[in-house]
Amino acid sequence: MEHANVPFFDIITFGKQNGFRHFFRRMPCELADYRILCRSLDSLAIDVVKQRNLQEIVKELKTGDNDYDPEERRTIVGWKGRARNAAFTLLYLFLVGESEWHARDRTVAYNAVQYVVSHGRKFKYRTRKMVREAFEERFIITPKQRLGLDKWPITEPQEEGWQDAEGTTEEETPGFDFDWDSDWS
Repeated sequence: MEHANVPFFDIITFGKQNGFRHFFRRMPCELADYRILCRSLDSLAIDVVKQRNLQEIVKELKTGDNDYDPEERRTIVGWKGRARNAAFTLLYLFLVGESEWHARDRTVAYNAVQYVVSHGRKFKYRTRKMVREAFEERFIITPKQRLGLDKWPITEPQEEGWQDAEGTTEEETPGFDFDWDSDWS
C-alpha cells in the first residue's frame, strides 16, 4: 500500500511513535475524520486494542491520577498519558469495534464515557467531545444516561489565555505595555 494514499498518514506515524493520545491534539474535531483515521489504522494493520478487553481499557482510563504523600506533605503528579491513550482506544472501539455489544458491555462503555467527560483535568476538551460523540453515535442512550452525561457539558474552552491545539496565539490585552525595570516591586 502506498502511504501517500493513506488518509492522515503523517498523524498516524506521529501517534504510533508518541502515543495515540496525540490524535486528539492533531486531528480535526470531527467524528467523520476519526472514522477515516480508524479505517486507515486498520489498513496499516496497527493494533490499537492490543488484545485488551473493555474492562482493561477502562482500568487504564483511571490511571495517572495525582496522589498525595502524607509523609512528605506533597502531591505526586501522575502521568496522564496512559489514560489519554486509553481514551483513544475507547473511541476506536466505538467506531470500529465489534458490531454487537452485550448489555453488560454497553453499561461498562457508558460508565467509561461518564468517567472521561467528568474528568476535565485529565481529558481535555477534544478528547471528551470525541469520545462522547462516538458513544452517542454507537449506542442508543437512555434518558437516565443522557441526564448523567449532560451533567458534564462539553464546551469549548473560553478561559483567558487558553491556547488550543492548533497553535493559535493568545489575545494580547490592548493598551497595556508593562515596563519591567529594577524599581518595580
